[in-house]
Amino acid sequence: MLVTGDFAALERLSGGQRLTADEMRVAITDYPGSLVMPPHEAFQHLDIVPIQNSKPREWSVIMSLWTDREGRSDLSLETTLTESQHDLCLVEVDGIHVR
Repeated sequence: MLVTGDFAALERLSGGQRLTADEMRVAITDYPGSLVMPPHEAFQHLDIVPIQNSKPREWSVIMSLWTDREGRSDLSLETTLTESQHDLCLVEVDGIHVR
């Protein structure tokens, strides 16, 4: 959704808990280059940290974003995943940051 610029859909998915569609749009458009889909192997290198003593279970997940200019960029997507019913997770977008 970030790559395609569908910030409104991402806001709906995350419930707009931390970032609005406009805040996501600004973070992405202020960065040089355009986002592109990362290569498949990039998904093998996510920074996943279980949040201790969380009920339901939660994980902090950070993923590097990729651009057409530099490939793997120093821009990252930071999320919290919360275990939900039927083996699904709720997604909160915590931030889009330059590392």
